[in-house]
Amino acid sequence: VESIDQFTGELGKLEPVADIDLESGILSLDLKNDLSIIAVGTEEGYVHLLDSMHVNIERRNDCRIYSNRRWNAHRTAVTSLAFHSFKGSRGCVLATASLDASIKIWGNDACHLTREPRHHVATPLLVLHSSVGGICKVLWAPEPVTGPSSRAEEHQYLVASSLKNEILVWTIDLTHFKALRLSSFEGHTGSVNDFHFMRLQY
Repeated sequence: VESIDQFTGELGKLEPVADIDLESGILSLDLKNDLSIIAVGTEEGYVHLLDSMHVNIERRNDCRIYSNRRWNAHRTAVTSLAFHSFKGSRGCVLATASLDASIKIWGNDACHLTREPRHHVATPLLVLHSSVGGICKVLWAPEPVTGPSSRAEEHQYLVASSLKNEILVWTIDLTHFKALRLSSFEGHTGSVNDFHFMRLQY
């Protein structure tokens, strides 16, 4: 698709509020925690940032959200995106995954809107490579790594699924932006297209 509708629900009825229009097909999106920015990944390897806070919902028939900022993030399709926001005013990072078998982490400088829409060249803070093929999905784990060698917010798990039958887990040092270790898990006979976290009660 080349557009995505934002919806509002009333008594179970969903009505489109705005269209997101881009020049190429949309494969993935994620919302920043404060809902101010929509990050969109396209089939051509671009990441677009869109301002979701200035939508005139009164213009139901002609309300569109356009790309505020975009950059060429990957050589092939961007299959997944995931924001991670720091506590306080430290900003956020954005992880993007692609069929080019890489995951890139973009810093706070790349993850904010500009006064005028523009295309720019962004440099990732960290590039992770998969030896098992393209990446289908990437997510930050909901809890920081705990242990004697880690402090809250500094180390975080980044989890990805691949076109092969593996789940990949990196421990990311968010202070120095280094990958400390990689673990992998197998349990499927084909590609792992999606996954979610679930909090267990003991």
